[in-house]
Amino acid sequence: MNKITLSLLLFAFSFVTYEGTTYAANDMIMPGMLMVVNEFHYPVSYVALSLSYYLLGNALLQLFLGPLAERVGKRKVIIFGNALFLLFTLFLALSSNMPMFLLGRVLQGTGLAFISMGYAIIHENFNDKDAVKLTAIMANVSILAPIIGPLVGGLIIHYAMSWRYVFVCSLITGSLSLLGLWKFTPEHNTPLTRLNFKEIINIYINILKTPSFFLGSTTIGFIVMPCMLWIAIAPTLIMKTLNLPFVVQ
Repeated sequence: MNKITLSLLLFAFSFVTYEGTTYAANDMIMPGMLMVVNEFHYPVSYVALSLSYYLLGNALLQLFLGPLAERVGKRKVIIFGNALFLLFTLFLALSSNMPMFLLGRVLQGTGLAFISMGYAIIHENFNDKDAVKLTAIMANVSILAPIIGPLVGGLIIHYAMSWRYVFVCSLITGSLSLLGLWKFTPEHNTPLTRLNFKEIINIYINILKTPSFFLGSTTIGFIVMPCMLWIAIAPTLIMKTLNLPFVVQ
């Protein structure tokens, strides 16, 4: 393992910034979703649908990023993912109708999938003890984001009076992380000249056949589900049904 250097620490900081940005982007818009559906003249059922579309975007790329990273290198993949996240966030900020907005949510959600590259790079470049510490910090980011995200989003919408500024905030933090990842992300692995797709498929099949993987994945899904359900229904329940503001005056 490499000796910890300032460059590696700055990479870790940039990656945590990117991780926090993508996780928060999942939740910050939720307090403003009633404004979105009202502006585009759609029913309130689309409030929860927005969250589902974001998570769908995350799920679409997961199977392909590992092989792609082995082919072109993890550094290129994570930087490309950050750049795509910024592009699709800008697309959302400029959206003019609900189909365009939902398409933007799916595309923006793909940025969340690239977080796995950061975890892999950290385990390649830090010793086990330091990698575990950094992974614990990242786990805290993923846990706190659903709590802090709606609060920050509510404050932005309350004072800016527009849901579009939520995406402007994501653009700012996402741009900072992109600059850091571009400058400090290490690349030590040698990209493959070709991919053996039959072997890749067999690896995925063997993983799915592993009882501990299936049990762990299912358990995590049930643990996360109540939090996701609350984030999805909270804007409708609090602001529509109870007629309460997200931000106390």
